[in-house]
Amino acid sequence: SIDLAIYTEPVHSENIEYMPVQEDPLVFVIPQESPILEDLDISDNSLEHPVEIDISRFRNPSLRYILATPIHPQRIDYVDTRYLVACSGCGIALLPHTTIRNSSTGQNPVYGTIKGDTLYRYVIVARKKGRNLSPSAEIVWRYMISASAKNR
Repeated sequence: SIDLAIYTEPVHSENIEYMPVQEDPLVFVIPQESPILEDLDISDNSLEHPVEIDISRFRNPSLRYILATPIHPQRIDYVDTRYLVACSGCGIALLPHTTIRNSSTGQNPVYGTIKGDTLYRYVIVARKKGRNLSPSAEIVWRYMISASAKNR
């Protein structure tokens, strides 16, 4: 029933045609007391300068992750709620920059990334395969595709 959508990966349907249009950076939101931060310098930490954390530190069995997957006991569907729960000290969440910038908590979490890696998801423009778009949606689709190609 929808001509065109702009949302984020992953796409779980073979009936959807899509094109990535922008990278959306991801960062870990970590409570300051978390054992993952032990002996790390977090003095210059900010969203624009996340602390780089070695991948092996994420394997600590005492860590609690706040996820949106149904197989995890700490499941929270809404990304802004995961951010608030992580800020309150209840666990670590992997979140997009846009969520963090738009949520003001008064808390002071640590922002982290995996050492040597850049984490992101794609923002995509999508439509149903084989469906003719309305004239307005077709203009938007073509514009998004051409703008995406120019930015690569």
